[in-house]
Amino acid sequence: MEYFISRLRLCLCFVLAAMSGICLYIGATPLLSTREASAEAGREPVPAAELCLDLRLDADNAAKILADTTGRADPQERPSLLREGLDALALGPGNASGASFLLWKDTRLLHAPGFPDLAGKSYFGEKDIDGRSFARDLARAAGRGGGFTLFTPAHAKGALLAYSRPLGPAGGPFLSVYLPARFEIPGGSGPLTDLYSGGFCLSGFSFAGLACLCGMRRERNRV
Repeated sequence: MEYFISRLRLCLCFVLAAMSGICLYIGATPLLSTREASAEAGREPVPAAELCLDLRLDADNAAKILADTTGRADPQERPSLLREGLDALALGPGNASGASFLLWKDTRLLHAPGFPDLAGKSYFGEKDIDGRSFARDLARAAGRGGGFTLFTPAHAKGALLAYSRPLGPAGGPFLSVYLPARFEIPGGSGPLTDLYSGGFCLSGFSFAGLACLCGMRRERNRV
C-alpha cells in the first residue's frame, strides 16, 4: 500500500511540474511576444472591444449632458458652460474609469480639464511617435460623426485610444474621450492581460501543490 502511495505521489509531482511548465509558457508568451510578431502570424492586436465600448458610452453620455446643460443658454455663455460641464464630468466622482475629456475645434484645443494652460493651443503641427498628426486624426473622426483614433504622443508612456464625436453642427466644437489603450488578438479568448495573468495564476497553484507534496514527503521521512 505504501509503495502504491509513493508511486501516486511521484506521478502527481510529475503532473504538477508539467502543468507548471505549460502554464508558465502560456503566461509568458504574451509578455514576450510583440505586436510585430503577432502581425507576422496574421493576427495584429486590436484595441480591446470592452475599452472601445466604454469610451463610446462615456463620450455619448458626456455629449448628452453637455447638450442638456447648454441647450437653452445664450450663445455667449455657451463656451463657459461647456468648460464647466466638462470639468464636472472629467474631475467629478462620476468619472469611474478615469477617462480624460478634451474639447476641440478643428485642431485647436479649447479646454482640457485640469490643464488650463493648454487651452487655446493649436496642435496642427504636433505629431505622435509614428509621425501622424493626431489632432487632425481626432478632427477627422469627429467629422465622420464619431470614430476612434489610436495614437501615442511623445510625452505619453504608451498608446492612447480616443473616441471623438461632434457636439453640434459640422465645423463646431467636438469632444474627445481617451484612455490608455488595451489590446486583444482577434479571435482570441480575451485581452492579452487576462491571458498572461491567468497563466501565471495557474502556474502559481501548480507550484504550491508541488511544494505541499514535497513537504509531506520530507515530514514522512522524518517520522
